[in-house]
Amino acid sequence: MRKVLRLSIIGVLVGTFVGLWLSLFFSGLATAGSFYASLPTSNFTWKMMVTSTLLWALLGAWMSVAQLIFDYVNSLLAATILHAVTLYFPLVAVAWHEHWLSSTSFFAFNLIFVLIYLLIWISIYHHTKHQLQILNKKLH
Repeated sequence: MRKVLRLSIIGVLVGTFVGLWLSLFFSGLATAGSFYASLPTSNFTWKMMVTSTLLWALLGAWMSVAQLIFDYVNSLLAATILHAVTLYFPLVAVAWHEHWLSSTSFFAFNLIFVLIYLLIWISIYHHTKHQLQILNKKLH
């Protein structure tokens, strides 16, 4: 329970931080000085900002806690698929709500999700494999 709480708190902080900076970055790219909390179709309001911040926080907490799947599922393939699906559906829901995603951008969104997920997964896999090799050398 402590691990879930710790991961949730870290996820809320990271999700909020990343969401805020991404919104600032993309607002800067997409507009001439206007800030969009998340919704690219309207001007800034505090209600939108609070709603977006709560969504980023919840998504961050969910994604952080989802890593526990790897602690409880023995098959790496099954854990990876379950983890990807667990991340995918809430991300699609937030993206749809925030108007990041539309019927015309759905394919591109899925492609980007899969590519980013695979890039992160392969990086973590190789890092963990390297750490295990170092540990095994120390044991022999």
